[in-house]
Amino acid sequence: MDSPWSWFICFAAFITLTFHNGSYYSFGLFLPSLLKHFRQPIAITAWIGSLYMSLPWIFGPLVTRLIKRFGFRMTAISGCLIMSISFCVSSFVDNFWFFLVLFSVTGGLGSAMSYHCSVLVVLRHFVKWRSLAVGITASSSSVGMFVVTQITEVLISNYGFKNALRGWAILFLLATPLAFSYDAKSDVTVANVKRIEEGSEKNVEVIPAPSLLRNGRFIIYLVSVTPVFFVVFTLSIFLVKFCESELGISTERGSMLYTYMAISYFFGNHLFCKLSEFKFINIFDLYQFSTTCLGVCLFLLPVATSYKFVVVLSVMFGLMDGGRYGLMPLIVLTCVGQKRIDQAWGYLTLFVGLSGVIGPVFIGFIADTADEYGPAFYTSGGIMVFGSTVVFLNRFLKKENLVEEAHEEKHKFLEFFIQEKETVL
Repeated sequence: MDSPWSWFICFAAFITLTFHNGSYYSFGLFLPSLLKHFRQPIAITAWIGSLYMSLPWIFGPLVTRLIKRFGFRMTAISGCLIMSISFCVSSFVDNFWFFLVLFSVTGGLGSAMSYHCSVLVVLRHFVKWRSLAVGITASSSSVGMFVVTQITEVLISNYGFKNALRGWAILFLLATPLAFSYDAKSDVTVANVKRIEEGSEKNVEVIPAPSLLRNGRFIIYLVSVTPVFFVVFTLSIFLVKFCESELGISTERGSMLYTYMAISYFFGNHLFCKLSEFKFINIFDLYQFSTTCLGVCLFLLPVATSYKFVVVLSVMFGLMDGGRYGLMPLIVLTCVGQKRIDQAWGYLTLFVGLSGVIGPVFIGFIADTADEYGPAFYTSGGIMVFGSTVVFLNRFLKKENLVEEAHEEKHKFLEFFIQEKETVL
């Protein structure tokens, strides 16, 4: 816990998540090429990105079971290899539906296996520096948005989208060795805590954890984040095409918007994770503020008339989206505690994944029907604001809830950390 090896695992998870998140945010660069190559409507072609970005969340419950059975290391290694193979093979496919299965479904499964291992393994190795470690891994989205989008743009512009897919295959193949640093077993920390509890039964009263379905704060957050994920990928998928078709902005300049989003996303990650450490700031209020601002940005995008205005909105969107993403594991941990984090994360990923599958296709259908992106962005903004307001229901819950249980879990982990240090000394 909080050891030098923990920081190395954090570094390995950061690099792995950089590739994953970068690939999610780079899909919008592939969309114009895929539309020309497969000659399908936007609503149909959007299924490729929708499934690729959402299936990793839908497969969350399956991945948590795989982690429990095979451990973090084997699950993450297998995921990286599956992604590398699926991207390489899909680059040779010309049939749309075959490409959809290889790229989106198979690639989404591999992404889920590697992605969730990288998120959860960091939570198990930190107590004192947990917010900082989560902030570092969360900032992988911004770094990935900056690095992978630039690499993807260069590959697509100079070598075509098929060679760009082969480049992605190489990236995830290079990420495979990093997973060897992950725990071979998933229950190391939990086993250590149980030993502490068994050795101190006389002094510590063990309270059985209630069902997650009776956890009011977690259910409210689940209901809130589901519509948020319905539209959160709208900008990353349709931004370049919107700029090209309605504002006359070239693809090269449009891809630079991802760079501006990435830089602000990085600062948003660390800023919101740091703010969540202050006792006088409610973590749910931070989440509600960030998602409301995301909705406002989507509302304003259709009225943008210049490239500078779009840049400002992209920077604001990146800043708030970085905060929203960075707070996710911390909010779940606050709601359910360390022992239930894997189970709760599985429930969360399933619901947001199902929502994310339908969202981009629905937004693409609106854009196709209206023959412009204005109604699509207005709809996205409205759904986003609705999701953010649901969190307000937390104020009607009783004060004694699982937030105190989360603090109790943290206290136990700190006790374990101190005892381990004393043992070493």
